Amino acid sequence: MGQDFNVVALLVARPEDRFVVTPPGKSKPVPMVGYGFHWLVHGKGMYTVDGKPYAALPGDVFLFRHGQIIQWDSAPLEPSTGYAITLWLEPTLTYWPPPSRWPTRRRLPDNDVIRPLFEYILGNALESGKPPPVLEDAIKAMMSAFICGPVIRPQLVPHVYPAAVQRVLNLIWHQLVTSTPHTKVSLDDLAAAGGVSREHLCRLFRQYVGYSPVEVVYLNRLARSLIGLNTGQTVEALATEFGFANASHYVRRFIALFGKSPAQMRRDMAKGYKPKLPKLPGMP
Repeated sequence: MGQDFNVVALLVARPEDRFVVTPPGKSKPVPMVGYGFHWLVHGKGMYTVDGKPYAALPGDVFLFRHGQIIQWDSAPLEPSTGYAITLWLEPTLTYWPPPSRWPTRRRLPDNDVIRPLFEYILGNALESGKPPPVLEDAIKAMMSAFICGPVIRPQLVPHVYPAAVQRVLNLIWHQLVTSTPHTKVSLDDLAAAGGVSREHLCRLFRQYVGYSPVEVVYLNRLARSLIGLNTGQTVEALATEFGFANASHYVRRFIALFGKSPAQMRRDMAKGYKPKLPKLPGMP
């Protein structure tokens, strides 16, 4: 999407206007002046926009257009907090969603490019009026990214783990997943590979990886098993090949990771579905 528009003004830029605390209950209907971003941080409730309800949960970001009538209704007994940016743009972009498709709503993942752009604009909007060129460029990028859909920030710098964690991750991927996936896994063996105690290795994995060492083994094995599933191997054969206790154990862990059973995944892949392979610790 091009950025062939001008940001005429930041209409709301005072610090007290950017962070909004709304008490429980229903606000008065307010006409939108300009284009408004509302980012709900805490609480939940309901926007009513031109008479149509839109449920809002923490993490939701709404973009409202000029002229819409907006009313906010917080959940009972629960105040809501969020951030707001209001902009005046000129001219209106004709290739944006038609009026019937507004407001535009997104839930932002942690690595969405809009998050740092939004925070940069909030932190540098010191006063209302025409923003400086560098801030206007950030606003244009944020608006375009929001309308186009999720834009994920690439991880250019590889994550650095403590030496013990990295040694175990190398063992998991290069041996326990790739070479000998049928090998039964013991926490004692993983701790020995890391050169630390079982307890310390578990603490390190929880702190730096978010899973236990044994969980990382099985999560990577599940991801790897998609190849066999797609080539017609049975669930029983895959459970044996990848070191699961039995087929039921494999199926339970598969559903927890992918949100569907191996049988459903097989049918979907036969129809051309490409599973979204999670980026798991230890996977190169």
